[in-house]
Amino acid sequence: MSRSRGVVSQTSGSLTRALDAASGGECDPKRFNAPADAPTRILVDDGRDLSGGGREAVELPPVDQYTAQGDAFSRAVLGERPLEWGIDDAILNMRVIDALFRSARSERWERP
Repeated sequence: MSRSRGVVSQTSGSLTRALDAASGGECDPKRFNAPADAPTRILVDDGRDLSGGGREAVELPPVDQYTAQGDAFSRAVLGERPLEWGIDDAILNMRVIDALFRSARSERWERP
């Protein structure tokens, strides 16, 4: 995704939506969710150099993310298994998202 001030960012799901909303950009839901009926190809870069020398393509199998999330939540409610992420993780995520919105307003780096 590209920003008017020359900032380019590639993030995931809700974080990208927060960046889009904070900058007044448009959100296209298709670019955030893996399709349930086709593999998803992502590029993982270990950052060893600026020319992409550490880039590797990874193909993930098709998955219905909403069904997987609902199933995991149901198992937690039924006591079959604990939630993977607790409230502490959610609070930390919200602090980062709040900092992104503050940064968009102040046009400076903001700490969570």
